[in-house]
Amino acid sequence: MEVFISYSTKDSTIANAVCAALENSGIGCFIAPRDIHPGLSYASEIIRGINEVKAFLVIISSNSNASEHVANEVEIAFNAKKIIIPFFVENVPMSLELKYYLSRKHWLIAYPHYEQQLPNLVKVISELLGVGDPPASSDKDNNIKTENGIANAENGKPDGVEDCPPALRGTSAAEGVNDSPSTDDGETVVGNSSGSVILSASEPSVDARRGQSQGTHKHANREILPPSGRQNDNGGEMRDESGEVKDESGEWRDEREGLGGTFKKKWAIIIAVLVLAALLGTLSGGGSDDTAAQTSGTINGYDYVDLGLSVKWATCNVGASKPESYGNHYAWGEVETKDDYASFTSFTYGKQIYNIAGNPEYDVACEMWGDSWRLPTEAEFQELIDNCTWEWSTRNGHNGYKVTSKKNGNSIFLPAAGWRYLSSSSNQGSYGYYWSATPYESDTDGAYDLNFSEGGRGTRWDYRSDGYSVRPVSE
Repeated sequence: MEVFISYSTKDSTIANAVCAALENSGIGCFIAPRDIHPGLSYASEIIRGINEVKAFLVIISSNSNASEHVANEVEIAFNAKKIIIPFFVENVPMSLELKYYLSRKHWLIAYPHYEQQLPNLVKVISELLGVGDPPASSDKDNNIKTENGIANAENGKPDGVEDCPPALRGTSAAEGVNDSPSTDDGETVVGNSSGSVILSASEPSVDARRGQSQGTHKHANREILPPSGRQNDNGGEMRDESGEVKDESGEWRDEREGLGGTFKKKWAIIIAVLVLAALLGTLSGGGSDDTAAQTSGTINGYDYVDLGLSVKWATCNVGASKPESYGNHYAWGEVETKDDYASFTSFTYGKQIYNIAGNPEYDVACEMWGDSWRLPTEAEFQELIDNCTWEWSTRNGHNGYKVTSKKNGNSIFLPAAGWRYLSSSSNQGSYGYYWSATPYESDTDGAYDLNFSEGGRGTRWDYRSDGYSVRPVSE
């Protein structure tokens, strides 16, 4: 068995559907009570099941939040350094007990229709573990949840973990898993608030799992020679597709053209390509960085861009001097940075506080930049999502979104500045979290925010104690 499914018995219908989807694709599951051996201790069987699998899938809902059994299973999986995949089937925050173990993990969001995410879940687990038969890629499979509906991930079918759809990774395919942010306990995080997986420190790297070594690739126990040439029985001679042969000196000679000598054709080609790339870069302005900072005016000494929306958007985060700079992180309703971001250091946690926009006691944008500036509301973030195109890009080495108005073509840049929890920063360059002024009406511990990754963006609520970025707006 490869996957342990942790769930509240009240969510048994969902758990059974997840189990069926995985097992129909050849991925074995341990699910209680089906796999509990008769006559044995239930608790010992649960521990056995977790220890024997490679991955731990926990279904997150209001029911699992209240389940002591789920909390116990998560703790066991965490301590066993299993691959942990939180699967949110309901728009609820994690309980404090679950958050202790999973708050620095990222998750696959599957609400309101978890059935639509089952093919994607199967694909992720299949690619991670190298088992099963992943479903064919389709637009529907790569959908991720946002508050206003379904946003389609841009890339296609995964080819290994590093090539997962952007909704399910924290770095680009070129960066690879080993460049992903890591947790304090050595786990590698691949994913985002819209979908992710966690690779434990005990898991080998992608290269190790694929068996790559010294130019030879192994897949499904088959040795595949490098595409640049083929092994020849004639003394280890290397011959490429065009008929060129590499001699012992490492130089290439062309037998078909009969030039009668050796020459460094390979290096000539490389130099030509580099010169051409440099020329093209010069003509196009160079590189993938989008360095042009756009402004429409200044208020209290701070630049803004008019996107044709209900408010003007600042060009920089609070604490930053450039659009691509991360700036400071603040807990919701607080106007100063601090060393530790947690519920026990929060000034607003558990307090009944209403919209804080423009209130300098709670609104850091207003306090730091003057009365004309404030935090955006959740509705204004949604307006930004609905009325702009979002292009994942890099500006001076910082990843984020170029957000361009559909109304007038003006744009701002929102860097993926990550977040702060306790004394650590996480996910910088992969995810962005931006506080709104709007508290969560159903829980005095929460407030709404904008969150995004390369795979998508949306608004949702989270705990006020977390350290998020602030992008001010003005009327």
